[in-house]
Order: sequence, then C-alpha cells, then structure tokens
Amino acid sequence: MVPQTRECQHRKAPVGLCFALFALGCTALFPLRPAAAQTTVIGLAPTGSTAESNATTSGVSSYSLGFAFTANSAFSVTSLGYFYDPSFNPNADPTVPYTSFTSPHQVGLYTDSGTLLTSVDVTAQGTQDGFFLYQDIAPVTLSAGQHYVIAGVTGATDPYLYTYDDGSGASGITVDPAITYDQNRYTVSNTLAYAGNTDPTLASGFFGPNFKIVPASASAAPEPGEWSVLAFAALGLGTLIVRVRRRASGHSPS
Repeated sequence: MVPQTRECQHRKAPVGLCFALFALGCTALFPLRPAAAQTTVIGLAPTGSTAESNATTSGVSSYSLGFAFTANSAFSVTSLGYFYDPSFNPNADPTVPYTSFTSPHQVGLYTDSGTLLTSVDVTAQGTQDGFFLYQDIAPVTLSAGQHYVIAGVTGATDPYLYTYDDGSGASGITVDPAITYDQNRYTVSNTLAYAGNTDPTLASGFFGPNFKIVPASASAAPEPGEWSVLAFAALGLGTLIVRVRRRASGHSPS
C-alpha cells in the first residue's frame, strides 16, 4: 500500500469539517427540548364533604371504581395512579397496624364504550404525589371531545376517597382544565373491569384511580417541517462530501 502524502491527508480534512459543521448547524436549528411537565388531572384536598371508605365497609369483596370524563383537548396519559393515605385506619382498634397499600392496585383507562386502552399495577413502590402513588406507562394519546373512563381495583381493605354534598355543595377536589369530570363509576369486581354503573346520590365521585398527562404536542421529536429542513441539510452535506472526494482524487464535479 502506498503511504498517503501529507498533501492527500490535508485534502481529506474538509470531510470531517463538513460533518462538524452539519452537527453544529442541527444543534443551532433544533436545540434539545426539555421534557414536558406532567399534570395531575384530579387534585384532592380532603374537607368536610370528603370521606374515606373501603369495599369491606360497603359489604363487598372489592370494587373496580373511578370516574368518567371528557377530554377537552388532545393530550397523552403518561402515568396511572391510585389513592394513598397511610393515616387511614378502618379498624375498630386504632392500635392495630394498618398499611394503606396491602397489595398492588390495577388501574385501567377505557373508552366510554368499554375498550381497555392501557393498564398498570400501581404498587407501594410507586412515585408519591399528593394523595396518590403513580406508575409510568407508555404514553397513550386521548382525543379532544371524546369520553373515557378511568377505573382501579380497590381490594377488600385498602381505602378510596369519595366526595358528597354536605349541604354546601361537594368540595375537596380540583380538576385540570384538560378534562371535564362527568360522573362517578363503579362495578363490583375482584379484578380490573370496566366500571359501567354510577351512584346518582353522590354529588361528585370515587377517587381510587387517577392519572397524569402532558399536552399531545409536547414531543421531543422534530416537527414535520423540521424533518424537511434536516433532509435538505443532509442532502447538501452529501453533495459537498462527494465534491470534496472528487477533488481529492483528481475528478472534476459534474
């Protein structure tokens, strides 16, 4: 093999320089976007019109319960959660040890017609935020104007919270403007099931499950227009590299 002369080596230098300039240009055009902040759709502030209960108190082995809602805008569901209050003690003897999460709680997101979109087991190792523990999921995008149901399995003894009208109107919850809270939902079930029943005597609803969202437009991927610019930039870089190599080998550009 004939060793390269210093002149030939210098001729190849512009190729590396082209790549460096291309990378620098992409960084300037498309800086790294920060991850979108998650928003909790239901916030709880227990008041006189909120109470905690469990399935045993109601005389059943377990519920799959939650609430129906309308998506006011398109967004992605990124985490599912379940009610968590370690101070809750349903035992008659308050000295009896009690754990709010005696077992995982399966939480599922459904269309209003009952199709399961996603589900996850929320465990005691989940991330706590307020009165809920959360597990991240692969994002699921919901469409504006569509109706959905969120449901979670209570088990026999773990608590859920409900709100009712104590004479001054139900209070104690806040709702993210991305959704409209429609009504409470429940069904008696030991496993995750579509919650198709509602209790009209409750002014608000059952809060076992909850979820977090980000706007559907909050994406780290380039927008379609940005992809076009990147494609043209890559084409230009390729053409430049071909010309540099031809000059280095003695060929003239076409």
